[in-house]
Amino acid sequence: MARLGAKAAWAAVLAVGVVVLGSGGRAAGQSCPGGFELSAGFPGLGTTGPNGPFGPRAAAAIAWDPDGDGPQPEMLVVGGIFGSADGVAANDVAAWDGRQWHALGGGLLSPSLSVGHGVTCLAVHNGELYAGGKFGIAASDATYVGRVAKWNGSAWVQVGPTLSSVNALASLGGELYVGGDFVVPTGAHLAKLVGNDWVGFGAALPGSIEEFNKSVDSLAVQGDSLLVGGSFARYIMRQDAAGVRTQVGPALATSFSGTVTSIYANGQDVYIAGSFARGTATPGVMHWDGAAWTALAAPATTGTRRLVSFNSDLYLSSGASTTTEPLYRWTGSAWTAVFPAAQFQSSVGVYDPEVLGVFDGHLILGGSFTGVRDNTASTTVTRLMTSLAWMDGAGNLGPISHALGARVASLSVYHGKVIAAGRFTTIGPWMGGPMLPGSPGRLAEMDADGFWLPFTGGLPTNNIWATEVFENQLVVGGEPFSVGGVTNTTVAAWDGAAWHDMSAGAAGYPVRLVAAGGQLWGEFVPSGGAPSSAAALGRWNGAAWQMFSSAGGYSGLLSTGAEVYATDDSTSQTYVLTPEGLSVLPLPPSETTDRIIGAVQGDLVCASGSNLYRWNGQSWAEAGDASIVATVATSRLSLPLEIDGVMYVGAQGGLEEILAWDGLARSWRVAAQMPASVGSARPPSMLPVGDGRVLIGGAFDSVFPPGLQQPAQAVQRAAYAAVWSVEPVSVTTSRPPSMIERDAGQSVVLEWELSPPPDGASYEWTGPLGRIYDGAYSNFGVVSGATTNALRLEQLIPTMSGYYSCQAVSACGTISLSRMYLSVAASCSPDVNNDGVVDEGDVDYLINVIAGGENPESVDPDFNHDGVADQTDVEALVNAVAGGGCP
Repeated sequence: MARLGAKAAWAAVLAVGVVVLGSGGRAAGQSCPGGFELSAGFPGLGTTGPNGPFGPRAAAAIAWDPDGDGPQPEMLVVGGIFGSADGVAANDVAAWDGRQWHALGGGLLSPSLSVGHGVTCLAVHNGELYAGGKFGIAASDATYVGRVAKWNGSAWVQVGPTLSSVNALASLGGELYVGGDFVVPTGAHLAKLVGNDWVGFGAALPGSIEEFNKSVDSLAVQGDSLLVGGSFARYIMRQDAAGVRTQVGPALATSFSGTVTSIYANGQDVYIAGSFARGTATPGVMHWDGAAWTALAAPATTGTRRLVSFNSDLYLSSGASTTTEPLYRWTGSAWTAVFPAAQFQSSVGVYDPEVLGVFDGHLILGGSFTGVRDNTASTTVTRLMTSLAWMDGAGNLGPISHALGARVASLSVYHGKVIAAGRFTTIGPWMGGPMLPGSPGRLAEMDADGFWLPFTGGLPTNNIWATEVFENQLVVGGEPFSVGGVTNTTVAAWDGAAWHDMSAGAAGYPVRLVAAGGQLWGEFVPSGGAPSSAAALGRWNGAAWQMFSSAGGYSGLLSTGAEVYATDDSTSQTYVLTPEGLSVLPLPPSETTDRIIGAVQGDLVCASGSNLYRWNGQSWAEAGDASIVATVATSRLSLPLEIDGVMYVGAQGGLEEILAWDGLARSWRVAAQMPASVGSARPPSMLPVGDGRVLIGGAFDSVFPPGLQQPAQAVQRAAYAAVWSVEPVSVTTSRPPSMIERDAGQSVVLEWELSPPPDGASYEWTGPLGRIYDGAYSNFGVVSGATTNALRLEQLIPTMSGYYSCQAVSACGTISLSRMYLSVAASCSPDVNNDGVVDEGDVDYLINVIAGGENPESVDPDFNHDGVADQTDVEALVNAVAGGGCP
């Protein structure tokens, strides 16, 4: 681990290139302000973007090879309602190449949230990618692409005339088919693409899809025919390329109701699933074997059931909420639950996991869940997998991500590589996919491109809490684990070729390791105990650990170069650790206790009550105020870092935080905050990576600068690891009032100013009707400046009333600017004296008020709303009295 005063060592590390940290970091030549950069990503879909409260949710997935037999890998394309994938901004559609996520242009959005939005279905037709749904805007350029769009390699383009709502797409025999709830001139609910037109076809059957208030909700290919299911009555329809329609088997039942949401065909076998009922029964799934329909006794749940074949087994997602098992496998005679309901979690109580398809030997799961647990125990930590996960053939779930999958407890550099250790059992893509729960993990290394890979020396079988480089070996410690032939150990060392047991004499397992002055020390917790505080200190003597116990335990183990220190929690006094043992330091003058905080500029720093002291090796000197430490860091602090004379320490309070102190009285500040995804008993770990940047590991699910009440917030989703720059982030220097009132027909400019301004930022505005673009709208007035920090709204009308907000998006991240409310009154009245008549008396009244006279009617003399009450207001009123209307 990094130690204070070790800049020369870090220069050597940086010389070998350990500074490239993830595809979301600073672009080449990019000068970013301080704050967080995306490092390891966020495992799943994010809510950032103009999608409001409706996301994130994954609703469709398909495998697509963008260049056919070319060198590019096959990709997994996911559609739904979301604003990002693994931290990459991608509106409602994104592509995974087996290593990282990619946006497809700006994605697909709706012109208004009120008309619905989102991608509901995907198809590959003639090698090209198509998307269908309720979207209406290609987000990258505001082009209208109503309901069906094609990705041409650089942009989304509209396919055919605009349809009302699209639920399904299918490609068969060189034809593209679409199903949904729409009407075309030659039919309804089902059409194929002819040229650039949607054309209905086929002869109607009794109770067919063309009936009013019906819809097509599912399409599937069976040989050279198309299978069609939906809300039309009593049967599944088969349609061949010539348009000839037949029904699959006899009618299901005269009382058939509901909808068929999924069809799976295998040879002559057809399986259907949905929310339909058949008589008094609610089978939910039925099978046609070529001779008869059979109900498959599906669980009695409600929701969007889906069927997928995976590893020769049939899987059913039940569309269930938190009380029913979400996924089932057909055994040949019954459905058996794959996961208990408690394995999925949602912050809103509904997660609806659904099977979406198969990719790279994994079953793809989507829905609205926010995490996945290892088992059903109520105390089990939930791993972040938001709305998207995949399952291997053994039933293990993992995130589709290049992130680490749980808490990062320790960060080190060994032989020029960044090493992460912790509780994670998922490690971003390698070989055929991520490591999955149930497999060993807990150690990862970062490659030259910033991606996490399993540690090449081997993977421990239990949680690793501490790492340190000592005598050219990587020493790791944690709960009893096995690795590389070493079994049931709590400390082991990797020498670059083999593992060696170092647990002799250890009482418990280490939660912190520190090497200095040729000595290796550790804080040890009893086996079975929580890693929140250490019960004993240990010194490695070359053959075994020499233990030093304390009734209250120890905290604050750290070094200032050659010296190592720790605080005895029983006596609240600091000790210097030597090969001979522990020597107590004198207390600061007039104090009865002290506690190690960190070190700065070569001096040990401790807190006593609300005061700080520095130990220079000979004596204590007062150093300022420790109240922020006493308030925020109620438990442990991380090992400190010193960058350009400023000390940074990780703290754990209500959030995981980084505190900064430059050695001056009352100069503490909260430099960064990371909301914990689970209850956090440890501070974040930190590792400097050069250029004022720090790799941070912990149990957080997002990162942001301090002061959430401030208008400017650089908020990013990031799981367990992120890169933070010590420079201050952009802050707001001016902003519109939180409430602005205007009359109909007037104009207003909403403008924010940031300092320093984000380099190369683009601005995205949202209002009461969703995303805002330049142009004239019949129900919204005239808009300009929608891609700048100054939005101008002209010819205001009452429907423009509502909340407005803005995001500044740049290569350095996204800054969300606080919202404000615009109120547009229906009209203004030139009857300023309120006598019921519009005449010269109103003009005289306004002239008198502007001149400083009495104003019994409490009239605003700024009649033209330009901010100044003067002659121009009189002229505007004269024009209004003459019939010219309000300004």
